[in-house]
Amino acid sequence: MKDTNRSIQTLIDYTGPLLLALVIGALAGLGVVMFRWLILFGQEVLWPAGADFAGQVQQAEWRWKLLIPAGMGLLVGPIITFWAPEVRGPGVPEVMEALALKGGRIRHRVTLIKAFVTAGLISAGASVGREGPVVQIGSSIGSSLTQMLKLRRNSRRLAVACGAAAGIAATFQAPMAGTLFAVEILLFDLEIASLSNIVIAAVTGTMVARAFWEGAQIFVIPDFFMAHPAELLLYFFLGLVAGLISLVLMGAIFSLPRFWKMIGVPDWLSPCLGGLLVGTVALYCPWALGVGYESIDATLADKVSLVFVLTLLVAKIVATSFSIGSGMSGGIFAPSLFIGAALGSLVLTQK
Repeated sequence: MKDTNRSIQTLIDYTGPLLLALVIGALAGLGVVMFRWLILFGQEVLWPAGADFAGQVQQAEWRWKLLIPAGMGLLVGPIITFWAPEVRGPGVPEVMEALALKGGRIRHRVTLIKAFVTAGLISAGASVGREGPVVQIGSSIGSSLTQMLKLRRNSRRLAVACGAAAGIAATFQAPMAGTLFAVEILLFDLEIASLSNIVIAAVTGTMVARAFWEGAQIFVIPDFFMAHPAELLLYFFLGLVAGLISLVLMGAIFSLPRFWKMIGVPDWLSPCLGGLLVGTVALYCPWALGVGYESIDATLADKVSLVFVLTLLVAKIVATSFSIGSGMSGGIFAPSLFIGAALGSLVLTQK
């Protein structure tokens, strides 16, 4: 009898964390689906009808191109500043801080505030990504669930990693990418025995996302053939230039908050002013607003001219600096992809 009870307890101890990882993965996957839906809904409400988001912004009157980003910044600025400062910015550094300094504790409010605030900003045209936010949304779901269950510190930290892995996996429908992200970036001190939990969460998040987006692709990648090994030198040069541009981008992002403080702009107002500056970019290059995946697809398909790509590159750097540097909530991964794709097209296009 004692052996039976011991076996049952061992089974519970082993399967309990796996079931928890499955639940976290499912909830994080649903969170990503809701987040994407909020963005699409906001774009439909705020902007005129169009074939894509850039087309919607392009068709809007000039005053709305200024007022919509600025108005959304004015709406979310006080929410971020006074209610949930941790949702400011991409979200990944905040998750890393929670893991390293707070034992995986993330406030319950972060899940909904991060989702609604970031979705509102992206739908209004802020040049930010959605990948960083889904990491924080998924991690917050995992943390909140373990806090409600009153689990220990190690369980909370693992749950945070499971949520992050599921969020990334659901976004790209790539469970391996989500797993590697959680292990390499968040839980570098992970025990091998806990890896199965993260894998289960990532696979579950992917399955939930595919239930809603079956067959959907973020990018349409054309076939690539290397004509000559000497092309590798060109790609090496391209990598160096991309690295230099990334330094320019990060320098601009970190300089803008210092500028706002120098001229006495309060934190709650800076997203509004940043939105106004983003709207100014929209007057000349609406394709630089939002996440920008449609423009990346266009550059991959080689459907844009040299002058247009150069304009896109400069406008995206400026719009992203204004958005993230003004304290908005949103990621930098998608803008970085956009800038890299534009740079590659600029260097390699024959038009």
